[in-house]
Amino acid sequence: MKPNARAYAVFIALALVVAACGGATGGGDGGAADGGGATSVTVTGTEFAFDPVGVTVPADTNVTVTFENGGTIEHEWTVLNTRISSEAEFSEDMVLLRLVAPGGGSDSGTLNLPAGEYQVVCAIPGHFDAGMEGTLTVSG
Repeated sequence: MKPNARAYAVFIALALVVAACGGATGGGDGGAADGGGATSVTVTGTEFAFDPVGVTVPADTNVTVTFENGGTIEHEWTVLNTRISSEAEFSEDMVLLRLVAPGGGSDSGTLNLPAGEYQVVCAIPGHFDAGMEGTLTVSG
């Protein structure tokens, strides 16, 4: 498990570098804020993964998230207020933000959260258990 954790950390670091180099939407300076995090980010979903897996945004700041579905079936990018380890633990009262897009479509929304680490899942039955999970790090 430790080699996978190391690979995961490297992937997150690379994803953050890519996002900082213009992966954000909205034009201009990419949405950089005083806290160093992006105030707009784009995440792509496919069968069955998020890219990037990890996203970092500033705390207590309005952040626009665009979820683009690069897959052929419907997917979600759903931020939870608690961690789950299986779909059976999911409930609607855990949802802080849910973006839903049909295959080839997109959805966007705004979040403003306190500092912390939040789990992101695709809550469509079967998708989380197939590996569709990520992390939203809100830094303050």
